[in-house]
Amino acid sequence: MNITSSSFDMLVLRPLEALKSQQAFENVPILRSLESRYFLSAPFFGLVVFISYLTWLSSASTPVVKGPVAGYRSFWEPTFLLRLRFVFNAVGIMNDGYYKFKNSSYVVRRMDTDVTVLALKYLDELRKSGLDELNATHANIHNVLGGYTNLNEMKFNDHFIKAISHCLNPNINEFMKYMQDELSFSFKVDIPDFEGHEWKSIDIHSLLKRIISRVASRIMLGLPYCRDETIISITESHTICIFGVTLILRRFPPILHPLVALLIPHRWRIWRNIREMKKITQTILDEHSAAKASGDTSHKSTEPKTLLKWMIDNAKPHQKSLHSLVSTQLAVTVAAVYTSSQVTSHLLVFLAQNPRYIAEIRKEIADSTNDIENIDPSKLHKMEACLSETLRLNPPQTNAPQRRAMQDITLKDGVVIPKGALVAFPCTPCSMDSSIYPDPQQFIPFRKENISVPVTTPTRNQLAFGWGSQACPGRFLAAKEIKVVAARLLMEYDMEIAPEADKMRRYYDIEDLRVLNPSMRLRMRRRVLEA
Repeated sequence: MNITSSSFDMLVLRPLEALKSQQAFENVPILRSLESRYFLSAPFFGLVVFISYLTWLSSASTPVVKGPVAGYRSFWEPTFLLRLRFVFNAVGIMNDGYYKFKNSSYVVRRMDTDVTVLALKYLDELRKSGLDELNATHANIHNVLGGYTNLNEMKFNDHFIKAISHCLNPNINEFMKYMQDELSFSFKVDIPDFEGHEWKSIDIHSLLKRIISRVASRIMLGLPYCRDETIISITESHTICIFGVTLILRRFPPILHPLVALLIPHRWRIWRNIREMKKITQTILDEHSAAKASGDTSHKSTEPKTLLKWMIDNAKPHQKSLHSLVSTQLAVTVAAVYTSSQVTSHLLVFLAQNPRYIAEIRKEIADSTNDIENIDPSKLHKMEACLSETLRLNPPQTNAPQRRAMQDITLKDGVVIPKGALVAFPCTPCSMDSSIYPDPQQFIPFRKENISVPVTTPTRNQLAFGWGSQACPGRFLAAKEIKVVAARLLMEYDMEIAPEADKMRRYYDIEDLRVLNPSMRLRMRRRVLEA
């Protein structure tokens, strides 16, 4: 038999080398005890994964301002445990840092990143920080993992901010008329029928989410599209899907995000929403183009405004694609529906728990208008005070405002914010500080601060709507919308806490989000008005 050199290598030399390796393996006691089958066993693989996961949790993933870390219960507590505790005890950890390091900065360890919490004394210095220094949009998109929630485009596309600032806010009174018209329609189709003077247990947040989804769609798309059930379903679900993807992916190292994202049903729904919204938006685009091509401008001055039409007419070349327009309108809708529905829910729950304020508010509403379907929110000062107190007790985000450092920034006292750092302010701890607010745990709407300062004016102690030049641009409409929706419900229905919800926890803190307890219910009945 003719044995070539390659055959000899395969048949003789390699087995000899393997034998030598096996002998060397057996000469080391600790290695001899680990037979090959253990390396391939499920327990060993699970141990490797578990150790790798704890290693990731223990490491810092973003630059931070040099300073102490808040929340450690002892010197011996491992970092991975602190990060895990932050998921459901974020406010407790932030309070720990706030009272220990009140005049300096500190770090909180979120599961996916480290966040620098700056002292309130830096607010004035950072009031006018530009987008190329400390960027709010980049911080928000980082928080919701924009690459997996279709929001990354907003980092480089300010079209949604301009649509609000240049179209919505200057025409806010006109948009309020559309909003109140849609609100009247929603009351007819979305609120359950009441027979006589009976009480019904209502899932208040689900109801408000649907009402505000209709209102947001009316402002974005106009009639008749805002009443398409597909649109309402997308508007209601999209925010839940985004937060669902975010909260799941934050539990895993970034290297696993592409794989894990494929397995999350919420992400499948995001892309289905985008596909369906593209079909509807394309129809609107075709109609808009046909109207412009016809040259008929006789109706233009009376044509109802929508944010989408403004975006189409004012888009730059890179903003005119169908995907860009859909991404922009969904980004605006998500912000509008989440904040407004959550805050209105909290407001009504507070009032149901404190009915002595309801009579005063109803009197104010009755004195301000004879037409309940056309309320002037600027006259509802007591309602605004209740809204301000609600935002103090339950801000949508517990460590706000947030910014992402786009470059190294040196503050006046020498503190350096490194590029890439995620910075925030202690919104919740300062709003519950007894040295600022007497009885901070109590819902007391007619405090001096609530009466003297409009809710849309950010102050050092009221940061729920942001701060400085990058404060929420849609806060003016949001405040009016919340007041009008709450006013309509209070004037047309009696409300009280449902018996099953009386002792129930009112909200949950999930990392830096505060959400109403999904099981919270109110009892409602139609009011019998005096003749």
